[in-house]
Amino acid sequence: MYKREETSTDPTSVDPGGVLRREEVFGELSSIAQQTLYNQLEQLSPPWVHTLFPPVHHSESITILAHARRKPSAQECNEFLASLKKVFHSDVSLTTKICTPKEEVYDVVEHKLGDKLDYVLFEHERQDPVFIILRDDAHFEDIHTVREELHQELGRRVALVYPEEARTEIEEAISQGDFRGALRATSHLIKCRARQARIEQSTNGERFGKIRPGDVKRQVAHSAPLGVDVRSTSLLRVPLPSGRNLHVVDIRAHIPDTAESKIEPWKEELSERLRAFIIIEPVSVYEGTTRQLTDLTDDDGILRDVDALRRQARKISGRFPPSSPERARPLPSDLIDLRDIPFLSFDYETTRDVDDVVYATSHDSKARSLTETLRILEEEPIRVITGFANAAWRVPPDSDHAEQARRLGNTLYANENSLYLLGEKLSCYELSLLPEKDRAAFVLDRVILPDGTIRSSHLVRAKIRNRASIPMSQFASLLADRTHPHHVDALFLNEAKHRLLKSPEHTRTIYEGVPATSGHRMIEALMIASKSHFADVMNALHLPMLYRIHAPFNQATVESFLTRISHAGIDVDADDFHDPHRLPFLIERLQQSGQGDLCRELLDTAIRGRARVATLNRGHFALGVDTYAEIKSLRTYVGLYHQWLLDRALKFHPDGIHSTPSDVISNSFPTKLVDNFFHDHPHFTKENAQKERRHINRKERVHQLLTERLAMFHRIAHILDNQGEFMEVTVTDTNSSVATLSVPEAGHRGIISLHAFEDSPPVVGDSLRVKLDGFLPEIQRFLFTYQ
Repeated sequence: MYKREETSTDPTSVDPGGVLRREEVFGELSSIAQQTLYNQLEQLSPPWVHTLFPPVHHSESITILAHARRKPSAQECNEFLASLKKVFHSDVSLTTKICTPKEEVYDVVEHKLGDKLDYVLFEHERQDPVFIILRDDAHFEDIHTVREELHQELGRRVALVYPEEARTEIEEAISQGDFRGALRATSHLIKCRARQARIEQSTNGERFGKIRPGDVKRQVAHSAPLGVDVRSTSLLRVPLPSGRNLHVVDIRAHIPDTAESKIEPWKEELSERLRAFIIIEPVSVYEGTTRQLTDLTDDDGILRDVDALRRQARKISGRFPPSSPERARPLPSDLIDLRDIPFLSFDYETTRDVDDVVYATSHDSKARSLTETLRILEEEPIRVITGFANAAWRVPPDSDHAEQARRLGNTLYANENSLYLLGEKLSCYELSLLPEKDRAAFVLDRVILPDGTIRSSHLVRAKIRNRASIPMSQFASLLADRTHPHHVDALFLNEAKHRLLKSPEHTRTIYEGVPATSGHRMIEALMIASKSHFADVMNALHLPMLYRIHAPFNQATVESFLTRISHAGIDVDADDFHDPHRLPFLIERLQQSGQGDLCRELLDTAIRGRARVATLNRGHFALGVDTYAEIKSLRTYVGLYHQWLLDRALKFHPDGIHSTPSDVISNSFPTKLVDNFFHDHPHFTKENAQKERRHINRKERVHQLLTERLAMFHRIAHILDNQGEFMEVTVTDTNSSVATLSVPEAGHRGIISLHAFEDSPPVVGDSLRVKLDGFLPEIQRFLFTYQ
């Protein structure tokens, strides 16, 4: 039980009774003294202790590490400590760590999983993870919960793996002794189901069902039970084969324990009111946010100091100080001059880091009239050109700006506290594709036939000029206004969107038509198709890429849904889940059969699909493309990484890369030279790509937390600017002590004490004139007073 260390000292330092003297506790023990200590500790060790390690001596205290078979209670620890103090005659601290003995691991796992277990892989006693290979037919409602329970019982990191997904990979890694590599290879199976790629809905004039999108979001926020903090509301339109749209409201909210019983009634109320499927994803108010907000409150626990809140936001932003850029540099001399192409950029009105431009026109003939233009749009090939801001020439991999971009991961948008990936000067001025400025870009020029087939493409490093920056919300007016100077450009871009969506390389998915505006839909279609094409080119060049992948349904989930849907009397096949084009048909059949719960659960499972960066391409199920990679360098570090690869590859062939659907890379391109260059370059190896993959996925999670935190701080500060002012509010709920209030013009909710109303408390539906007092961090609500 006790881990012994051999020493050779004088045996005369122990008295005849075998009791340790105090001077021996902090000195060198003789062999007889050690034996006495071993015997005493073995007798004192309680049953829950598996292994004791040699005591660590400090100046006047001792620390003992114990490996426990289970988590001991406070009383058990105190009793063991008291007995240890009698032995050592000194202050003793006990550190316990749960570590199930090797011979007991399999028994614990088998007892927990039963017939769902295939076999267990693990090695050394304390440090290495346990890989639990499940049977093919095993299924869990929440695999993460099962993993956490085993982790607590075993005191080890645990990976639950379905055999068809990772058996060979894990066994190979373990045979080579690479346990960390095996755990990383299967980490996607043991993470919490989290939607990393979130799609937001624009709040313009288009309606969601029969309700304006802005009104949907307000109704969600105002109807939330007390204590539920709604973080975001995304609106999805699922196109069904019948031509109708199924409306889905995806809500991310913090749900405290006190409000869990109110969530289901809230979902039913929203579903009936909005005529939509409601999906609620719980998110945590992480400890750092609550602590920082609480530290800023007054003595009564109310946050009133707006300036202190804004200082805290600036302090968070200060973790990533922007690099100091050098003076502006001239563009590279080896760029192809494409400034004669009248590119346009479509973005949000407040966008400063413009990173893409588009243009479309006829290919074989020129239109002299609107009638001729419409004929070309219907019958002839069109030329579609997209450009992405090139930051690789200005920010090399070993520069300070590159290291800063790697630390930040993504541009963090938080109003006045926004942090730009490459610093404000580079991202918003020197590299941004601003109108009437010469800029370096990667340009993809494609010829697309009326049936959506891409006849040819040409990818080059070029010098371009953006002619105009147009808000996406104005694209619809460009299509309708024949007198607008960019009306014909808008017609060709809209036709390019339709052709790309029906091309053989694109598969219609349930995410089709998510963005609200026609301008947003046009840009999304062109960007998805362009990034997929860039990924195909880099893949053909054998570059060490970082693919953006989105996992489809796993086999266990498919089998579970197959069984439940079949029992409901609905014809279903496994291909309905694996083929994104068939999934809308299944959703419509479930809806028509009255299986609302099954339909909602299926949508929830599909929408929660994990999007992440990987070095092996597994396709992007949600977008319906086989290959996808980020190429925008002003907003994402992974886009900058790919531009480094592409910029170096294209320097071997200044004329660019020509390709067709049957030949992604033309024979004239020196692929062997490119392959040899990257093989010898230390920064662009497969090993480094794996390192970047792990870093980027971790940074995406951190980026999401920081974005949410800064957005929350900004929202609270913006509302507290009205502190002390009267507002018109509506009572939405009451209990014995407080009333919940809805403030339509401010877009938030709050509470007010009913004691201020004495004998005539308000009821639900009443309108009140109240004054804003502050913010209560504990319940995520604003506090009002009645006067």
